[in-house]
Amino acid sequence: MRTHTLFASISEGALIMPYRLDSPRHTNDKIKQIVCECMSDAAVQLTQKRKHKSKGLHEAIHETRKHFKEIRAVLRLLRAEPGVNFDSENSWFREQARSLATLRDAKAMLETCDKLSAFFAKQLDHDPFPALHRKLDARLDVVLAEHPQLGKELAAMAKALLVAQSRVQDWPLQDKGFALFHEGLLTSYRAARSHCRKCHANPQSANFHTWRKWIKTHLYHTQLLSAAWPGELENRTQALKMLADLLGDDHDLSVLEAQIEQAPKHFGSRGEVGQLRKLLAQRHHQLRSKALALGGRLYAEKPKAHIHRLESYWACWVNDAKTLQSV
Repeated sequence: MRTHTLFASISEGALIMPYRLDSPRHTNDKIKQIVCECMSDAAVQLTQKRKHKSKGLHEAIHETRKHFKEIRAVLRLLRAEPGVNFDSENSWFREQARSLATLRDAKAMLETCDKLSAFFAKQLDHDPFPALHRKLDARLDVVLAEHPQLGKELAAMAKALLVAQSRVQDWPLQDKGFALFHEGLLTSYRAARSHCRKCHANPQSANFHTWRKWIKTHLYHTQLLSAAWPGELENRTQALKMLADLLGDDHDLSVLEAQIEQAPKHFGSRGEVGQLRKLLAQRHHQLRSKALALGGRLYAEKPKAHIHRLESYWACWVNDAKTLQSV
């Protein structure tokens, strides 16, 4: 499928291919198609006209960054494959995501404030969060003002994705079935499991943030393979998403804490800032406790055993496909 065809079909409202393999056959071509369609949807998100501070704009930025993470997960899956320039491509998508990070973080701080307000509403005599929301909303205005040509910036990124699509279409992948993914699956699962243990031993913000990155990669890998056994792997995908969301909320709290530490006077009186810090610490503890409990179950299995189980599901999937084809 050519690049211009992908963009045309999606702009006309065609359904986007789900982020998963629908068959164990021709996986080399299908994985490239999935990546190209992630780029296509990101380009559409970036080029739709929206008001400068609209909800739709921030949703588009969030979805675009999500697609970049999905693409980087595929790159990690194929890291050992000849012909895929992992370091170059991974760096390019990482930088594209970073260029949108300040906008996304400013909006995420507002969302975090609202979540905190709702969570602590019944526990507080005085709610400090409306005042905090006003300060964070003003911060969002400042960040948006730093991008007076935001529409042009986003359009340029969309055009760059066209070029990136052509590179993906040239990846010389072989149709090796599960062997195409084996090393990438093993590496991502092992890293996520290792960082889970590290967070148990040393529950620091940086460790939880790194763990979340590997959880997201493992989540996307599991989602890609979920059709091999939907009942098992779709449930695992949902559990991994829940875990990633817990740690995403935790990371947003850390970003908010850093902003408060940099300029505490901007966030209220000494007493108000002290109360905010206590509430943030309490919420950190709750989120991390839930994440560690869930992560302990999701990463109980040893890496080689987990990958062997996935490979067994894949083999059954191949046999099912052959049986259906012969009927």
